[in-house]
Amino acid sequence: MPSQSNLLKPSSTTSKKDLDNEELKKLGILNLSTHFKIKSHHANLLQKGLSFVPVQKNTPTEQFSSGIDKFVRNLKIKFTNFNFNQQQVSKFKIPSNYIPYPGSYPPDIDQLSILLKQELRKIPEKVNIKENLTKEDRNAIKELKDKSDIVIKSADKGSAIVIMDRKDYVFEAERQLKINRHYREIDEPQFPRNCEIFNRILNEMKLKGLISSKEINFLRTTQDARERIFYLLPKIHKETNKWTVPDKIPPGRPIVSDVNSESYAISKFIDYHLAPYATSHPAYVKNTYDFLDKIQTIKTHPNALLISLDVESLYTNIDNEMGIRAVTEKFATDPKPIHKYIIKLLRLSLEGNDFIFDGKHYLQVSGTAMGKKFAPHYADITMAYWEANNLTRCENQPRIYLRYLDDIFMIWEHPRETFDDFFNVLNTAHPNIKLKSNIQETELEFLDVLIYKGDIFNQSGTFDTKVYFKPTDSHALLHKQSFHPNHTFAGIIKSQLVRFGRICQLEKDFDEATSILFRALYPRGYSKRFLRDIKSKTKVQFFPPDHLTGMKPCKRPRCSICKYVNTDKTVNTSSKEVKLFANGNCDTQVAIYLISCKQCPQTHYVGQTINLRGRILSHLSSIRKNSDKKIHQHFKSPNHSLADISITILEIPKSNKQQLLDRVEKQWIRKIDSFHQGLNSDLGNTQGDVCTFILQHHPTSQRLVKIARDWLDDFKSNSSRFKKHPVTIIKANARNKNLSQHLVRAMLKDPNPEDPDLLST
Repeated sequence: MPSQSNLLKPSSTTSKKDLDNEELKKLGILNLSTHFKIKSHHANLLQKGLSFVPVQKNTPTEQFSSGIDKFVRNLKIKFTNFNFNQQQVSKFKIPSNYIPYPGSYPPDIDQLSILLKQELRKIPEKVNIKENLTKEDRNAIKELKDKSDIVIKSADKGSAIVIMDRKDYVFEAERQLKINRHYREIDEPQFPRNCEIFNRILNEMKLKGLISSKEINFLRTTQDARERIFYLLPKIHKETNKWTVPDKIPPGRPIVSDVNSESYAISKFIDYHLAPYATSHPAYVKNTYDFLDKIQTIKTHPNALLISLDVESLYTNIDNEMGIRAVTEKFATDPKPIHKYIIKLLRLSLEGNDFIFDGKHYLQVSGTAMGKKFAPHYADITMAYWEANNLTRCENQPRIYLRYLDDIFMIWEHPRETFDDFFNVLNTAHPNIKLKSNIQETELEFLDVLIYKGDIFNQSGTFDTKVYFKPTDSHALLHKQSFHPNHTFAGIIKSQLVRFGRICQLEKDFDEATSILFRALYPRGYSKRFLRDIKSKTKVQFFPPDHLTGMKPCKRPRCSICKYVNTDKTVNTSSKEVKLFANGNCDTQVAIYLISCKQCPQTHYVGQTINLRGRILSHLSSIRKNSDKKIHQHFKSPNHSLADISITILEIPKSNKQQLLDRVEKQWIRKIDSFHQGLNSDLGNTQGDVCTFILQHHPTSQRLVKIARDWLDDFKSNSSRFKKHPVTIIKANARNKNLSQHLVRAMLKDPNPEDPDLLST
């Protein structure tokens, strides 16, 4: 069997070889086609991932020109408006095309526009960039795109790529679309008629002053909108013997793409009004980290059961009347005039959700569709309504009951047989809400966390947690050879390791998760040194080595701040425990420091300094002089004194550059939450007002950004009026075309030679 490394380097002898399923599985590819054999040059292409971007040698001149125009316009606006504390405007409005008139902004900006356009004309049409696709890869793109009898899709979970026969994909889609309680076929699209009803409701809202003229222009529907598109994501993580056709056709997660449909903007508007009510129920879990915060202090006895419940096909099984009733009751707790119209818009969005698949038109007659912007919050409100009506009917209650959309986590402290009664009550409460249970004694996966009874549980009664990977997870992060900015790759890896660090309580679990990820990344072009460097810099935040002992007193005979030094390695905030990993003492110079109150252990102040001793002495002096700053007033409040002050070092930045200090200080203020829950009066110094220069990633784009930044520095240094104007230029990268846009057929149409760039889902 050829090794994975051999597959990554196709040669004249291997490039046309058929690969079996075991070889493909190592590359994160599942070929379910009965007639199309994947050859090594196809596999070499697909293993790069559908997010892989081929090198673009042609300079994107048109996009650069458009990017320059938008950037210069924004810069004119920044230098026209001096009041950066503008009133919040509605997010539901058509973007303005306003351009400040000459004379309202510095004329130097027009000169910058000329400089940028002149530089753009100097950039050659083609740039010599090293290819990241071989000739075999490009042949594979053409061959796969021309294969109209197969479908290439990302798996529903686990980042694998699935290849199916078109007829099998259509078979599974039509199987679902023939379920009469969810869908029915219609002769023609329904959305043109719905447009009139939507607009009638919006006009009534405008007449009653519930929306503005700008908002109705944004929300108004048009009959030339794009039809909604139905597609499936293969659920290959399900047991293969339980597939639609065992070992051959996996079940699909149905999605109705709502982008640019007639009600796309209205769906966002509905979601905006549902969101506050969807997050207020007691079982609500926002994400993995919120789940960890909620269970980290829960103690239970050794025989407690770990149980998860999964609601089968929640979105499509929500009864419309129950969902509308749930939203109506939630709105009744805080009634507003607009709520009546949100209900009307919601009902029409649910009952008028028509779409196209394989040339046929369908209407969803029950439930909502994954793809609607409001669907998650709508489902959350409905499930909260279902829980409120049914949990109280159960004789025994779980120790804790948490839910993330359709996934429920419980700790059951009663005898095992009592859970069956609990489960039966919930599972028979509504004909559409059916549950599957997973009952474990020692460990249970929930979201991307494995909760288990390990060393920590045996010592304290609280659960151990570590990262959980699904068996089908291929860990196919962005390929290192993809045509992305260099910083992207390090950022992706670091974000994964930060996730591991926040989930894993034990260092050995962190190392195990990291090793699994890294083994999958080596064949994707990542060097061991590159990954090792990121790990060493990230791991210390969560598992500091013994030599990082935290802040210590300097122990000088007459040091006046030693008595305030806190030598703890952790800080407790209102929601979590934060680990510290910085050395230092009273003589430390550059530092991000923390002042805490011993009487109010979750009350903190974060600050920055280039002389720690001098800064702390300044704080002490200000407290004695009764300064009006929030932090100083706290220690002058009743029953407080200087003796309550505790100081420690949070981080020692690499340099004393102000921009770095501002950024790190702001990060710690957010991490400690010392603005909303503590003694900081603001969120820290910022870059000021940001003007973003959006250009496609290309080696020549930095030339334009450098001209803009140099111009801004020169302009502000030579202009006394704008010297302190808080504008910073940052670069953002417009999206380049990836393999998904070359290969994935959203509408199942055959390749069109006049339009080779097929739609992407």
